Amino acid sequence: MNKKLEIDRRSCLFGLLGAATIVPAIPSLSSAQNSEGIQIRWGSSPAIELVLPVFVAMKQGYLAEQGLKLDRVTLAPGVRLREAMAAGELDFAENASSTYILGRQAGLAQKIVFQYFTKEIFSLFAPIKNQDKIKTVADLKGKVIAVSALGTSAHMSAINFVNKAGLKVDEVTFVGLNSTDPATLLTAIDQFDAIVTWEPISTLMMDRKAGYPLVDIYAPGSHEKWIGNDSASEVLWVSEEMIAKRPEVIQRAVNALKKSMAFIRSNSPQDVAAVGADSFKMERAMLARILERTKNSFSSDGRISRAGMNTALELLRGGGLLKKELKFEDLVELRFAGVTD
Repeated sequence: MNKKLEIDRRSCLFGLLGAATIVPAIPSLSSAQNSEGIQIRWGSSPAIELVLPVFVAMKQGYLAEQGLKLDRVTLAPGVRLREAMAAGELDFAENASSTYILGRQAGLAQKIVFQYFTKEIFSLFAPIKNQDKIKTVADLKGKVIAVSALGTSAHMSAINFVNKAGLKVDEVTFVGLNSTDPATLLTAIDQFDAIVTWEPISTLMMDRKAGYPLVDIYAPGSHEKWIGNDSASEVLWVSEEMIAKRPEVIQRAVNALKKSMAFIRSNSPQDVAAVGADSFKMERAMLARILERTKNSFSSDGRISRAGMNTALELLRGGGLLKKELKFEDLVELRFAGVTD
């Protein structure tokens, strides 16, 4: 594995200061699996909307039931995960669908096999110091918006917010931080006029009074206003070579994740937090609060939404990054999780 992709406990992307410190206990989770099993290499990014299902699958033993054992969990920005899979360093990568789509557009032989989330996950926050000057997205004209990296789903969401507010893209400046580290984004907000966030960053922004939302994507009616339809925003993908050579391993992973999704959707936020909080090294009460906002947006069974993929494609089209039209069948492999309209 490329050393740049390894995350140790000292520099973990979930590492934050204070009572809400989040450090996935990857070694202990892996060791909780059966000593025998097919080892798989897993890549993810630090978003609760994305990584919670695999932590539940480990904690609840769903992967072990399928004879699988995680060799490692790599936490890194989506583009790096996509490249790591192309280099043969990962078996599975979970990240934003837009990250995958751009790789597919560039010719990477990879396909989506599972869908985690049914809404877009990004909000837009401004620093508290600007509360009297910046009250709406339209007030960002001539201002600077920070995103995790240029060309990412966070960037596409920022462009969408700007467009929906009646601004032109060239009326704002986008800056890529080249990081998905929550600690980095929490400290960076004061350097910019606005910043794109997700969970747990959005909740931490509000708890610490570091920022206030111009767009809170989980507020009632907000997704409908800023995005519209449901979106297949967070997905799992594999290489076409793995589909051809190891389909049974993919199916086992999907089976485990389906149980995770059912557990998340059918249990209370408090009960899900009781399972997931230790994995994140997060206080249960905080994770439960986040899940109260997000739980019902997790897919119930991991089936890939045709309409949701169209929404994801439209966001890329609106951001000017979709250079050629891609069909649903070009992007997904349906034999493992199935499809829903």
